[in-house]
Amino acid sequence: MSISLPAPLNHPLAIVDLETTGAHPGVDRVIEVGVILIDDGEVSLRWQRLINPEQRLSPFIEQLTGITPAMVADAPRFAEIADELQTLLQGRIFVAHNARFDYGFLKSEYERLGVQFAPERLCTVRWSRQLYPLLRGHGLDAICQRLGIANEARHRALGDAEATWQFLRQSCREHHPDTLHAAFVKQMQRPSLPPAITPERINSVPNCPGIYRFYGDEGKLLYIGKSKQLRERIMSHFNASPVSARNQRLHSQIRDLDWQCTAGELGALLKENQAIKKEQPLFNRRLRRVRELVAVTTKEDAQGYLRCQFSAFEKAGNKPLALFRNRSQAKAKLLELAKEHQLCKKLLGLETGKGACFDLQLKRCKGACNGSEPPAIYNLRLQTALKPAQIRSWPYPGPIGIVERDEEREELHLIDHWCYLGTVRDESDIADCLENPRQFELDTYRLLVRAVRSRLTIRQFPGN
Repeated sequence: MSISLPAPLNHPLAIVDLETTGAHPGVDRVIEVGVILIDDGEVSLRWQRLINPEQRLSPFIEQLTGITPAMVADAPRFAEIADELQTLLQGRIFVAHNARFDYGFLKSEYERLGVQFAPERLCTVRWSRQLYPLLRGHGLDAICQRLGIANEARHRALGDAEATWQFLRQSCREHHPDTLHAAFVKQMQRPSLPPAITPERINSVPNCPGIYRFYGDEGKLLYIGKSKQLRERIMSHFNASPVSARNQRLHSQIRDLDWQCTAGELGALLKENQAIKKEQPLFNRRLRRVRELVAVTTKEDAQGYLRCQFSAFEKAGNKPLALFRNRSQAKAKLLELAKEHQLCKKLLGLETGKGACFDLQLKRCKGACNGSEPPAIYNLRLQTALKPAQIRSWPYPGPIGIVERDEEREELHLIDHWCYLGTVRDESDIADCLENPRQFELDTYRLLVRAVRSRLTIRQFPGN
């Protein structure tokens, strides 16, 4: 098709900017919307509305935007301007500086009203990086300063939308139409859905934390994944950009999908880990069940030196210093520690034979293997080196429950001595869940160490 304007100016555009009560679409709300409509490369309408967010404005937001509680107290709520805004944006490419932020907030606002919001989007941050790859700083302030664009109403929706429009227009003047077309096509790549997956099916997926499953012919389980935003993560599998051969094979075999929502990211991680090990999907590899973990333990020899030993976790006997998926991974870690701390490879169980270790000749060992380094000093250095890899002691007298909640649900993840017992949503199910068998699992342990350190609420239960 012959066009007289370069991409993207040859399309109807809506330049959008929002001011909000904070940075989190699931919790914070919109307080101002600014829209500039572009037709045939020229402004056809400027539209701005203050919005009552139905929550308080922080002093930081007041200072940043200049919008006060009095200014939004009598303003319409988002529900009252939703239809008008949707009509303005209908059939247009949604353009914003850091479009993910503005799009994410509007999508959340429309989801609260039960309305799907999924326009085509162009992000002028990405646009700037594509057209000016050698320049540093692609924020709106940096761009305006570099190109001499005046923005007299910074951090007000219409002012920032105007600056975004001026940048887009000026960038189109400075580049060849072929360059603009290539950049535009790269941003506008549409997801390529498998034939059996309809857009309506994808649109029915909520954008909440949870896990999802892809199925092939005859219901064969292909893949299990997790995300804090289910719909966006599922759509990313179908992105039109080049993908690996493995992802191409997965894409070609998908016939159906389903999902489970959770109250937060931890619940999604725990469910994904548990489901992959139990259900063994074809395309998951990283979290598949490990048949036999390898434990690294220490034992004092006749001379008083601590020697490392390898054994199966179930047969370790004394408390393992560290757990690994296999012997190769354990040896690789000890080799790393030997190099970093000048530990003896013979005492680490990495070399055999009589006499001193080979590294002693290269001055990479301090002489524990020939007795020139005292046992107490070597043992202390070994214990210090191994400490970061050590399985942590359980810091509670009994089981705990880690609480996660969102607007729709609350979940309690029950844990005992780093073993995941299950998740409950009803107080009446806690007692039964606490009776579930304990089985230590390395991936779960690593998830839970981070979770216990987080700000999530923890409930303690009496020990057995």
